[in-house]
Amino acid sequence: AIMPQISNNKEESTFEIEGAAVIRDYSLIGWLSKEEVRGKNFVDSQIKDIPIVIENEGEYLSYQLKREKCRILFKDQAGNLRVNLLIETEGDIAEYISNKEKYVFDEGHLAQINDLIEKEIEREVGVAIKKSREINTDFLGIGLQLYRTQPRLWEKYKYIWENGEYNKLSIQVDAQNDIRSTGILQ
Repeated sequence: AIMPQISNNKEESTFEIEGAAVIRDYSLIGWLSKEEVRGKNFVDSQIKDIPIVIENEGEYLSYQLKREKCRILFKDQAGNLRVNLLIETEGDIAEYISNKEKYVFDEGHLAQINDLIEKEIEREVGVAIKKSREINTDFLGIGLQLYRTQPRLWEKYKYIWENGEYNKLSIQVDAQNDIRSTGILQ
């Protein structure tokens, strides 16, 4: 289970969610940072209307993610279970700097920006995967998805979760992004 970590700023009378606690068998297993929680939310398909900031040719570009879906795919390959997290997103470039030399509407430039966005999403999910391996706990819900969608495969590989071998599981992340609009501000 995941429980949000909430702090109280009495001076400003505000609360802030700063990360999360990972609980297994009624015991605290570890803490997740904001970035690790965001990576988990990508896997849970819980990302909507959030900004992604990337650096493009020395300038920062804001990308507004509008829709996100993660599909967890499993492959039994030569007696090994392989997991592929396919993250499909779409959104709008929200803010950028463009001039005659750097024209964002150029098809090649848009493909380059799209590639940077996909790499950033893969990096963010990778941070959550790395943490799940460090604490050897499947807080991403991969085992639950295998159990629900492919029960025969689950029976074959449930030992991974039962014997504490989750941190050895092969997990690949592939992001596919679609830029719908080139922005509100230029």
